Amino acid sequence: MTAGRRVETAVAVALLALFGLLPMAASAQDSARQADQTFAEGFKRDTGLDGPVDRTAAAELYRQAAEAGHIEAKFHLAALYLRGDGVPRDRAEAYKWALLAHDENVTLGPSLEAIEAELKASEIAEGKRRAQAWKRRQ
Repeated sequence: MTAGRRVETAVAVALLALFGLLPMAASAQDSARQADQTFAEGFKRDTGLDGPVDRTAAAELYRQAAEAGHIEAKFHLAALYLRGDGVPRDRAEAYKWALLAHDENVTLGPSLEAIEAELKASEIAEGKRRAQAWKRRQ
């Protein structure tokens, strides 16, 4: 780390401490780290990297990580719902998670337009409604 970078870091930490936000910043880092670990475990279950494939377990782990804000988990969960793999097929739920992931301006999977092309208007509308409800709870 350069001297300039150390000063920037020290100033940032001092400002966070001054405003009483240092515990929140550490807590946010811990939450992000936990979401990353949960996603990684879900990915192992989804792909069979560390044992047998278990898409039901993968879906639950992806859901936990997605609820914590993990973008990749949102895409993977959307794919499972779209296929009905490990979860009951629910195209509106798939659209909800894809929409929430795309809302963060990160495209890791198919474009939203490609997903919409596979859905009925009622599924898109329901997915949008569910995404808005999810955002209100956050």
